[in-house]
Amino acid sequence: MKGSSYSGLLERHNIHTNNVEHVVESLQREGVEVRVVKRGEYNEEVVRWADAIISAGGDGTMLLVASKVLNKDKPVVGVNTDPERSEGHLCLPVRYTHAFPEALDKLCRGEFRCVFICSQVSF
Repeated sequence: MKGSSYSGLLERHNIHTNNVEHVVESLQREGVEVRVVKRGEYNEEVVRWADAIISAGGDGTMLLVASKVLNKDKPVVGVNTDPERSEGHLCLPVRYTHAFPEALDKLCRGEFRCVFICSQVSF
């Protein structure tokens, strides 16, 4: 009734899942220990465990992931897992979704510019 279809939702889910698997496999090929957590499982313990956080989703997921990382020395990298539908301005450029090994190589060589964003919210 709202214009959504099961087949369309399933297609988007499969695209996202395949892109997450591509990122995980790329990291594992490089000998990186990977822990995949779903949105509801992402917590401070996971952040403490990790040396770096890779957000797989879009800008909203990247913001959620970054909100729990309180140490500016812990890298957070966003990978847009649905690049055909969104740009993902907070994530790596969309071409790296399918070429994640290239992005990983550049990250390891320090060829990406890192941005530290700090904000303080008062109520």
